[in-house]
Amino acid sequence: MLNFATFCNCYETPLDLKFSAVYYFFVFKFNTNTVLNNAFSSFKVSLKRFYVPYAKPKHSTPARRIHPQPVLSPEYCPVEEDFKLFEEARKKYGVHSNEDEKSKMLKKESSHLLSELNVFLNNSESKLVCVGLDVFDNFNPCIRIQKPGLDHCVNFSYGSFIGFINSLQNIIESLRCHCEEKYELADYTVYCTISSDDCDEIPIPTAKFVPKNKGDNFHIHLASTTLQKLYNIRNFLVRKLKSFEDINFVFNGFIVDVVNVLNNKKKTCVENEDVVNVLCSRHQDDIILSELVYKFPNFVIGKIKDNMEDYGDRHLYI
Repeated sequence: MLNFATFCNCYETPLDLKFSAVYYFFVFKFNTNTVLNNAFSSFKVSLKRFYVPYAKPKHSTPARRIHPQPVLSPEYCPVEEDFKLFEEARKKYGVHSNEDEKSKMLKKESSHLLSELNVFLNNSESKLVCVGLDVFDNFNPCIRIQKPGLDHCVNFSYGSFIGFINSLQNIIESLRCHCEEKYELADYTVYCTISSDDCDEIPIPTAKFVPKNKGDNFHIHLASTTLQKLYNIRNFLVRKLKSFEDINFVFNGFIVDVVNVLNNKKKTCVENEDVVNVLCSRHQDDIILSELVYKFPNFVIGKIKDNMEDYGDRHLYI
């Protein structure tokens, strides 16, 4: 094997060594370039196999853009069965709607009377009699016998209460004598019964008031002492009912004033603030009307909305 010392001894002078190195350098570079050129030529020949020349079409036309149309899903139209299932699910899971809240508030307001007077009929204050104007019955005077906290009650108009008073003394006597009698009133059937919660207790005679209207599924028991207290104040209750006949009530005129104000402001919805503003500006001295607005706000707003719809129908083609 030729080592470096042997390689140097082949040349007599350093100059010969330099010339030899230059010679070998050019020989190596020439051979390298030759190899690269041959490789590049072979590569170009390979590319020609995959080259396809571009040919312009004979009748070229400008490309037209295609605008994709949105794909609409089929429209869902609920049927009556769907609404029933929705209502059942809503009630099952306790979901309350705005209509439920309005109905709840109106029902709460209907349990009260306008300009009402309450008198308890027993020492435990479990029964009371209320006298006032029934807002939901065209503001007619009425008397109610009810238990606080319950929605149902025994309701009398002026005429039916007079008929009840005429039979009240006989009902009380039947209870005292433990006689099971039945009395027919205008709107109720009164059963004099002997009731007891426990066999060891003394039977208590009570009068059971059952409404004749089949839609009212309830009954109320009144003891003889409660009925006796009611009989003792009967004259006062009758005078109180008659006093409502002298009330000058301008509710319809107030509704018209509110509707006119809303129409001038071009408002299509009514709020409690609008009602109070008209009350304070035009009817501030009417005590009964003020009590109605503040005590029965949902009832008043409902009447105004009904009048607004009638107003729109009357002026539709003007």
